[in-house]
Amino acid sequence: SKLVPATKCADLTKFVCKKKTEECVLITKPSKIGLCTIKKLKFEHSCSQYTKTKCTKKSKGLCTFTNGKCTHLCNVEKKKVCNQLKVKNGKRCKFKNVPNPCLGCYPIPIC
Repeated sequence: SKLVPATKCADLTKFVCKKKTEECVLITKPSKIGLCTIKKLKFEHSCSQYTKTKCTKKSKGLCTFTNGKCTHLCNVEKKKVCNQLKVKNGKRCKFKNVPNPCLGCYPIPIC
């Protein structure tokens, strides 16, 4: 069978989505996922604009150079690491549970 465009799967009801097992997949769990986010809006920063040399200097410690890219300090997956991240004058990140963006009916390959 041919692939169904993404919009087609998204428009299906849960019941119909479950039946179209070759084309679509229904994701119902987990309803929430853990995410390391900024503690306050003022800590938001566009780190991708910096080169290696300017990454930490220009961002007031909000960015870090990892795997060849300048990324935000809060861009980590583990809760323990997120909650321990600190800059000179305090914490910048917090770990919170947010709604899973992949819930619903999706074409295969999935979200």
